[in-house]
Amino acid sequence: VFGVMSDMHITDDRSCEAVVKGLRLFRERDVGAVVFAGDMIDNGLLGELELFAKTWFDVFPDGRGRDGRKVELLAVLGNHDLQRWTKEWADEIGMPWDRVLREDLDRPGRFAAEWKRLFGCAYEPLWTKSVGGVRFVGSSYQYRADHQRRTAPAGEEEMPQFLERHRAELAKDELFFFIQHMHPQGTCSAPWTWGQDDGTATEILRTFPNAIALSGHSHTPLNDERTLWQGAFTSVGTGAMGFLIPFGGRENSEIDGAPDTGDQLLPRLRPADGKHAMLVSVFGDRIAFERRDFMYD
Repeated sequence: VFGVMSDMHITDDRSCEAVVKGLRLFRERDVGAVVFAGDMIDNGLLGELELFAKTWFDVFPDGRGRDGRKVELLAVLGNHDLQRWTKEWADEIGMPWDRVLREDLDRPGRFAAEWKRLFGCAYEPLWTKSVGGVRFVGSSYQYRADHQRRTAPAGEEEMPQFLERHRAELAKDELFFFIQHMHPQGTCSAPWTWGQDDGTATEILRTFPNAIALSGHSHTPLNDERTLWQGAFTSVGTGAMGFLIPFGGRENSEIDGAPDTGDQLLPRLRPADGKHAMLVSVFGDRIAFERRDFMYD
């Protein structure tokens, strides 16, 4: 059993309230791991990362569950975890520039150093780990020098090459979970949702029929059945613990990112206060995804 959260967008104590509720439920269910599918923090600032670490260890002291066993923290970064700051953007959202200069994590080596200090383990942009006999593979969101997205920093291994290098061991498993922030293009919630990746993950994962992708970013509510996709592999949207962005869901209502939206007669529904996360139970013959809302329980 493991928990899954994404898009928490932690900024202050209030933004941690639902996260604490979710982690406490995970603890009560004796999870062996918690997956964080990106955007744990909102502005890529040190104070936010410190608050995330405090929240984690408040619920899992020393990173351990009720029975004293270690609970693995399986995290990948989203676009908000390493914000690409400019003075103009800081002014636009009212972020003090002196705080950005002091706390910005997007400097060579700084994020890795602070992650090691706070969590006691190395940060790796690409990783694989086995927990309770189930394998997980993580791929963090990164930028390159021209501010365009890529799957790894300059000079480091890209995600498709990483999977190829581990193909033999991944192929031996009945299943493995692949974690990245953006939805693999054309899979869960597609084509309606915005924020899919450039197709890189879909291209490589279609050669791994035993892969189950977990991804966030779109903030699509978990009670929309389109968050579960089964094709050449399986792709599952992870909702959001910060706020939700539902599809229009009715005639003539707006759908974010839809190219054929046209004129609107009805406004888009905005139940943004929902807080969605999941518990995943892996059995011998099936996998159960338990969807939970931590605003209204």
